[in-house]
Amino acid sequence: MGSMTRLYIRCENESFLATIRARYPEAHIEAPSLFASTVVEPAERFTPSDGERNSHELNTEIIYLAFSSVTDSLQFTHSMHGKTLRHIQYGMYVEQGLWEEVAGGSEPWETPAFFPPSSMEVLADCRPDDPDYERLSEIYGQRLIRASESYPMIDARESARAVAKHYRLTDWLDDWNGIDRDEATGPPPVSPQVLASIAPVVKPWWRFW
Repeated sequence: MGSMTRLYIRCENESFLATIRARYPEAHIEAPSLFASTVVEPAERFTPSDGERNSHELNTEIIYLAFSSVTDSLQFTHSMHGKTLRHIQYGMYVEQGLWEEVAGGSEPWETPAFFPPSSMEVLADCRPDDPDYERLSEIYGQRLIRASESYPMIDARESARAVAKHYRLTDWLDDWNGIDRDEATGPPPVSPQVLASIAPVVKPWWRFW
């Protein structure tokens, strides 16, 4: 089991890390990641407007990532220079097992996270004369994430891990550092020489696995 609530801020040099720390004193970064990490209190709901404001004020890219493996809840909010690129919220505040909010275009990490080959068993178990068959065929056939839907059901921790591997996030170094470059789809990592001395590698409290 595990849970986390983190704000990731794209940071490509030490001077900008100082700017980030002026706002978030506990922010840290693990080379060769491009994203500084800071804790966000779970009780404080993070909205797309918050992402837009922060990314505008810092003039950079921001990712808010929160999950709980106990309730299989997940939130991913991706903002850049004052605009929301993607926002998805599953079982966070309204109802467990429900896609509560969906905005922006889908991202490459979503298909392997939400629609792995094993997910097709849902459709295989549904008879063609079932009232839900057409709806499920559309969701799984077109890889759709829609608000107010309960499908696709997800594994929140593994979905968060998919985000972390795609964007090479701090706090998840063991999951993506050293993977084959051809398998990586996120931003290229910053040179270790640039950021190696910025902060030590710290295992966060929520890493239970």
